[in-house]
Amino acid sequence: MSFTICNLLMFNYESLIFNKLTSYVSIIGYSALIFHITKRTSIKKVDPYILVFFGFLIILNLYCLYVIMHTVSYKMIDVSQEITHYIYGLFIIFSCIVAACHSFTQNTKKSMQLLIVVLALSLMDLFSFLAYYYDWNILFYYDRAFHIIASLFIVKYTIKLSEREENVKIE
Repeated sequence: MSFTICNLLMFNYESLIFNKLTSYVSIIGYSALIFHITKRTSIKKVDPYILVFFGFLIILNLYCLYVIMHTVSYKMIDVSQEITHYIYGLFIIFSCIVAACHSFTQNTKKSMQLLIVVLALSLMDLFSFLAYYYDWNILFYYDRAFHIIASLFIVKYTIKLSEREENVKIE
């Protein structure tokens, strides 16, 4: 729901208030995703080699976040907007890592669908950010494509989740 609200707020993204509000609502959405996933997974089940690999990915993503933010920092209106975007990026990175850990530990179709949802939402936000701040308008098409993919898999995941809950209630 919060990602849909963000898409509506994007119509006035040039306004500082809507810009920050879009980031805050997205952070809330990623927080809800992280909370939903962490309830269903255990870090103890993850292979130590995979944790090392994820550690490397986290470092690489943090570096990429720094590089991207550093190249567009001159377009930021104030420092709080830049800090908000850093926090937003950290939530995106963390939600991808949590979803990947969940997918590796559960190894089910439902966990794979959830991973696809999180990755599609993350790529959607990345392409939207790059399209806006770098003025690469072609990336808005990728943004919309990943939005459609995320919406499709959110529906599929929700149907699987509700079917499981109905089966538990019947038994």
